[in-house]
Amino acid sequence: MHRSRLCEKRAEYVALIPLTDHRLRPRRICLKLFGSVVICSLVFTLLLIFLFPRTIYLRSSVYKLITVSAIANMQDNVIDLTVINQINVSNPNFVPAMVNKVIISPKYRSVDLQETVNNSIHMLPLRSETLLNVSTKLRFEHKHFDVIKLCFMKLPYFHDIYVTFT
Repeated sequence: MHRSRLCEKRAEYVALIPLTDHRLRPRRICLKLFGSVVICSLVFTLLLIFLFPRTIYLRSSVYKLITVSAIANMQDNVIDLTVINQINVSNPNFVPAMVNKVIISPKYRSVDLQETVNNSIHMLPLRSETLLNVSTKLRFEHKHFDVIKLCFMKLPYFHDIYVTFT
C-alpha cells in the first residue's frame, strides 16, 4: 500500500522545462501561436470590411418630374399635382439591403409642401444601383398664389416650377 502511494505521487510530478531547451522546440510552438493569432486577426478584419454596414445613397439626377395628374381648381385657389420622382438608390454593401420606407419632403420657396411617405418594400441586390419611382403629391394653396397664377397663364415658359426635395 505504501508503494502505491509513491506511484501516485510520482504521477503528480510536473517537470519545468526551460525555453532554452531545444528538445521540445518552443520556437515552433511560438510560431504556430503567432500564426494563428495573425490568421484570426486577418479573418476578423476581413469580416469587418465586408459585413460592416455602409450607407445607402439616394440621389436624383432627373430635372423634370413625370406628371401623373394635375388638378387645378381656380375657385378654391388650389392646385394638386401628382408627380413621379425617379431616385437612384445605390447599395455599396456586400449583402442585400431592404428599403422599407421613403419619406419625401418637397419645398417650394423654403415653404414645406405636403410630406409624402412611400411604404413599399424594395430589395436592393448587393453592390448595385437601382432606379426607384416614388409617387409624390404636391398641393399648392392660397399661400402659393403666384404658382396658381402661373399655371393658368397661356404662355408655355411660365409652367416650370422649381421644387426642392429633401
